[in-house]
Amino acid sequence: MKVFIWCPDELLGGLVSHRLRQQGAAVADISTEDELLAKAADDSCNAVLVHYSKPIDEYCELIRRIKSDRSISRPAVYVLSWVQYESTVMSLFESGADEYLTLPLNLPRLMDKLNKKLAL
Repeated sequence: MKVFIWCPDELLGGLVSHRLRQQGAAVADISTEDELLAKAADDSCNAVLVHYSKPIDEYCELIRRIKSDRSISRPAVYVLSWVQYESTVMSLFESGADEYLTLPLNLPRLMDKLNKKLAL
């Protein structure tokens, strides 16, 4: 399993990366949106984890770009956030997010969701 993580919170990103690596995933930490879009085009990318911390419109647009780009194999997009507003969550799903997980993150649950999604 190959997972890309874009998380401006270094502590959270490092924790999630470490845990996913312990579970056998190949993890790449991404630092910019452009890098994320370029790496998501890699056919071997199974999932993208995005930590939501910017204005909602920017995330919705990023997810739309990942999902609509024909050169990208459309990896599963997981959004991680403290925000639990229904309108925010619905906007992200409407943009193409596959999962929305609230923080604090239950890492075993994330791994279970990733494994189930990738087994399909």
